Amino acid sequence: GYQTSSDNSSCTLRRIGDSTCQYLSDCSEAVKYSVCQNGSCVCQLGYQVSNGNTSCLPRKIGDNTCTDMPDCFSAVNHSFCENGTCVCSLGFQVSKDNSSCIMRKIGDTTCHTLSDCSSAVNNSFCQNQTCLCEIGHHVSKDNTTCSLRKIGDPTCSTNSDCSWAVTNSICLNGTCACAIGYHVSLSNTICVLRKIGDKTCSENVD
Repeated sequence: GYQTSSDNSSCTLRRIGDSTCQYLSDCSEAVKYSVCQNGSCVCQLGYQVSNGNTSCLPRKIGDNTCTDMPDCFSAVNHSFCENGTCVCSLGFQVSKDNSSCIMRKIGDTTCHTLSDCSSAVNNSFCQNQTCLCEIGHHVSKDNTTCSLRKIGDPTCSTNSDCSWAVTNSICLNGTCACAIGYHVSLSNTICVLRKIGDKTCSENVD
């Protein structure tokens, strides 16, 4: 952890950047989370130098001293180095303290591009910086999936919410239903035109 001074009169504590080390412990005993690399003390992957080269601190999202991918993802899962700065991977957003990357969910309000959302949740997109399910899909209770609507799903607000998923369907009182003249078939995923003899009508317009 110490090295001889230039005049050999004293022993000084090593710092990051000192180029007199031979063993890993030459550096790590002086600066936690440092190693000896090619004769110089450097911070371990996932750490960056701080406090006048006397300490190595964990990298965070937004740190602008990275040079390679491992610099970031060794410290923060689902992150990478982009133009010298640690950023979260597509489909993830940074935590409030910048120390982690969290998978996006429907309703998150930090997206900028379609892939910010769709990389995390299939059949989703970004609108007004908010992740939303595509037309014809509804969000799960935990906001982590967008599922294709079926007849009977009680989450629609417009006819297209239903008809995009099931042809010849409409939104009736907040629930997807087959249009007049059609009846539901095949696990609530198809609306079939009625025929004479069908036993699924309830009023004349059916």
